Amino acid sequence: MKSITNKSLFLVFGTVGMPDPMIRRKLLEGYDVLSQPYPYKTTVTIPYLSVTRYDIDDQQQTFELHGWIVMKWKDDRLRWENYSIQNPNGYIHFTKTEIWTPEITTFNTANPTLMNDFSDDAHVLVQSNGAVIWVPRVRFITNCKMNFFQWPFDQQHCHIKIISWTYNEQEMDLQVDSSGSSESRIKVMSYEGHKTPNNTQWVIVEWSAVRTLQKDPCCAEKAAAITFYFKVGRKSSIFTFTLVLPVLMLTVVSLIGFLLPLTGNSRVTLAGFNLLVITSYMIYFRIRLPTIDHVPSIGNIYNMPFFFNLIKVLVT
Repeated sequence: MKSITNKSLFLVFGTVGMPDPMIRRKLLEGYDVLSQPYPYKTTVTIPYLSVTRYDIDDQQQTFELHGWIVMKWKDDRLRWENYSIQNPNGYIHFTKTEIWTPEITTFNTANPTLMNDFSDDAHVLVQSNGAVIWVPRVRFITNCKMNFFQWPFDQQHCHIKIISWTYNEQEMDLQVDSSGSSESRIKVMSYEGHKTPNNTQWVIVEWSAVRTLQKDPCCAEKAAAITFYFKVGRKSSIFTFTLVLPVLMLTVVSLIGFLLPLTGNSRVTLAGFNLLVITSYMIYFRIRLPTIDHVPSIGNIYNMPFFFNLIKVLVT
């Protein structure tokens, strides 16, 4: 263990009480960034994930989240004596490349070529007892299998799983903060008085975070993983006016068309116009929705006035 006890190195400059820069240089002498902190097993605790922005891509069926994540661990190689009176709990700043940081990646990423979803510019802070805290900015883009049966009044279930790519559970353990509930491990930041970040189409309804063990088919060892679950609901007020009310009006007009005389042209004209409108909506559904193996319920509702008008044309 490397320990610095020379008081001459612990100078407090100014009134801020920051540690002397020589401490930082001394700690980095002979430090191996690829070696884990000892003892052999390192426990990385993730108190919470903060969410600042999110979105869902219907066509690609992906979930995108922006925010920052808090990670804490101990590295006894970075212990130092703090003689600062003004700042007894001061930190020494390091970059990610200067000291060991957890090797974590997104397991269910939608972009496998991007292995690092954590920003490299966030400083790593170290206290005198070797406690390390790192709060990098994150941008996750994950696959999210979506169900459009209740579209546009649907709720989607997406998740983000982070895991070590090379360390198994016996080498590096990922833990969530056990002091709070599962929901408290995710903090959805407010935006201008709103409960959740400003998003014109989606709102996060429920969220939670749990620790799991992931077994890879290639290896016998299991790796610790943290999974963040999100239940996201679509804001459907606009669709009430653009999709629901039109289908109700088309259904009423289609039924009224049965009251028109069979011999006149008005019945065929009205039915043809209704068929044109319904076909336009069907084309909109095809453009708006991705290729899926099920038909949304709103599409089945539009089938009803479609067959009404088709029957009127055939009978006339």
